[in-house]
Amino acid sequence: MSYFLTDEQLAQFVEEMRTICPVIAPVAKRSRFVFAELENVDELRLDYDTTILPPKKVFFPPEQDLISFTSEGFKSCLEPREQVLLGVHPHDMKAISMADRFYGENSPDGDYLSHRHKTTIICSNVQNHYKRAFFGT
Repeated sequence: MSYFLTDEQLAQFVEEMRTICPVIAPVAKRSRFVFAELENVDELRLDYDTTILPPKKVFFPPEQDLISFTSEGFKSCLEPREQVLLGVHPHDMKAISMADRFYGENSPDGDYLSHRHKTTIICSNVQNHYKRAFFGT
């Protein structure tokens, strides 16, 4: 499914999404960009070239508890949340789809899949190319 939003419609769309669930999108960090939870729609930077870490980091949190133990046994600590990953470039979406296959087939990775299934991804066109980009332009 494809939709087109004008610049005026985009801000309202993002604000409405933020009322439903967290929106993770490219924001400026010094002279580079990172995917982070939007605190304000004005932080959104769809004109980014590359980010410090790829958007797949949303599915691989740098730190998370996996299991808790009690005298009765153990239980999973994973509590994935509904979220939107906004502004993903097409080449990053291709990488995510490859990760979906890798972590979803044969020996599925429940940690990855639990985060992935709760995440809606919205792609955007590449507006600026990094001078050393290796993907097709």
